[in-house]
Parts: sequence; C-alpha cells; structure tokens
Amino acid sequence: MPTTHDRRNGFDGLRLFAAWLVLLNHSYPLTGSKDTDFITQLLRIDTSGGLAVCIFFSISGYLVGKSLIESRNIFEFLKRRFFRVYPALAVVVILSVFVLGPIISTLSINEYFLNSKSWLYLKTMSGFNIKYDLPMVFINNPASGVNGSLWSLSIELKCYVLLAIIGIIPISLRIKATILLFYFTLAFLIRPQVNQDNINLSLLGLNYYFSKYGMIFFIGVFISSFFNNLNNRIWMVVGSFTVISFIFSIIFPNDKLSPLIYCYSLAITTIWIGSIVPIISVYSRKYGDVSYGVYLYSFPIQQLLTHFNIHDNGIIIYIGMATLITLALAIASWHWVEKPCLSLKYRNFINSK
Repeated sequence: MPTTHDRRNGFDGLRLFAAWLVLLNHSYPLTGSKDTDFITQLLRIDTSGGLAVCIFFSISGYLVGKSLIESRNIFEFLKRRFFRVYPALAVVVILSVFVLGPIISTLSINEYFLNSKSWLYLKTMSGFNIKYDLPMVFINNPASGVNGSLWSLSIELKCYVLLAIIGIIPISLRIKATILLFYFTLAFLIRPQVNQDNINLSLLGLNYYFSKYGMIFFIGVFISSFFNNLNNRIWMVVGSFTVISFIFSIIFPNDKLSPLIYCYSLAITTIWIGSIVPIISVYSRKYGDVSYGVYLYSFPIQQLLTHFNIHDNGIIIYIGMATLITLALAIASWHWVEKPCLSLKYRNFINSK
C-alpha cells in the first residue's frame, strides 16, 4: 500500500498490472467457470492472483522500508501508513454496507439493517478483522463474498506493525531486516507440502500465507536497507540472475526448493525492474496512483457484473467491463479520497507509495 518514490521508475505500472492480475484471476471463479486464466496455466507454481500478491508485497516492503528510513520518527511513519491505507478502505466498506448491500440484498431494507451481519461488516474498516459477507447479498452468485480481495490487506498491515515495532529498537535496520527475513524464510522453508488441510497450520507462529508474504515483504525491506542506489552493475547482475532463477522455478515447479526460489527471485526481480526501468507512467501523471483503488473495487464490481449475468456475453466482455468500471472508481478514489487525505497532513508526500 503505501512511500515516497521517484515516478521515473516503474513501480506504479507494476502495481497497476498486479491489481489487474487479481481482477483477471477472480474472473473465472466469480463467474462459476471451471477454467483458469492463461497466466495461471503458464506459471503452474502459482496463480495469477498469487503472482500479483507477491508483486504487491515485494514493492510494499521495499517502499515502506524506505519510508521508515526517511521518517523522522515512528509516529510519522505510522501516520503515513494510516493516511495511505484507511481513508480509501473506509469509503469502500461504507459504500458496500450502505449502498451495495441494501440494493442487492433479497431482504427488505428494515430486515437488512436489523441483521447483525450488516453492522459487523463495518469491522472490515480496521483492516485486520475482515468480514466477507453481507446478509443475503450475492447469494445466487457462484461466490457470495462482497470483497474477497481484502484478505491480503490484513497480512500487509501486520507487516507494517512488525516493521514499526522493530523500528523502535535502536539497532541498524539492516540487522533487524536480516533477522526477520531469516525467521520468515525458515518458517516458510520447514513447512510440509501445502494443501487445503494444512494451509492454516502454524509453524513458528506463522501460517502459510503470513510466512510466504511476510518473507516477500521483508525481502523488500532488506533490499531497501542495504541499497541506496540500485542502478549499478552489481544490481544488474543480481537482477539478471534472479530472472533466470524465476524462469527455473516455473519450468520445474515440483522441485522442493522451487517455491522458495520462486518467491525470492520474483521479489528481487520485481524491485529490480521497478527501480531500473526509466518509465514515467503517463497514467499516473494524469490519473494518479490508482492501483490501490483497483485492488479495493475490483471484487465487488465483478460480483455486481456476475449478479446481472454480464458473463453470459463471454468472459472477455466481462473482464473488459470489470476493468473499465473498476478503473473509473479507482481514479475517483484517488482524486476524491486518497490524494486529498494525503495532502491534508503530508503535502510533501502526495506521491507516496
């Protein structure tokens, strides 16, 4: 989610691509299709949605790590994170409860608002206690969740909290990042082969998702703590090597070390590309940093389109309409919610992660 970076890099474009990958990945199960998207078929070791989350967490770890380094104190760091994450999240939750829910629910308005689920859903604004269902909303869809994408937000917020805690400890961030990266890597590495029965198994206090994405996040933090300027020959060699490693993990997905190689190589490659690609994103200059808005709004928009049977016209039309509507809402979110809130307290950090 969300620190300051030079918009001549490619991070904005990478995050928008990742946000769209989430939309693509959800398009098939949300329409009841048994097919999968072409990227998932190509990867084999992960889904397109999983790839997107890895990209998000690696960029987030790198940029939020830089934000911690640049902050004058831990309170400034936390305030930046708060104003980047919570205003837009609060708006999408409120719209879901008070606009989408009453319109779509098969209950009467009185019954809807008397149902405890309607009010419990507001807990989602915390970012930690995610609720997925509103009473009798989307009950005829293949999936009934209102915003299933938000599960990853709680993990990212936990990473922020953990980073803030270690930020207080008067030791070099390089040492702290190294220790935490080792811990998350160990927790991920010692897991048995992951399946639906053991995915929530806690090892070293971490379930599968927290160990995987926490590891990727702290790869980003580790890199931000060691490199002030990534545009050098050594970094080019490292980046090239990780691209080869990433390709290896895709070609040999069943190798025992492939999941670990995949996570490390993807995280490093993402930061490498985002740092060295000399792109001034036209869309970000004109429309703003809309990736977070796409992440927040894509799932409920897709559910609405499924509710009105838009997918009967074909998956391409469904994906196209979902993309256009979501982008429009994301642009509105940036200009009417996110940017004003960032401007209110941090006029120098409008171009934050």
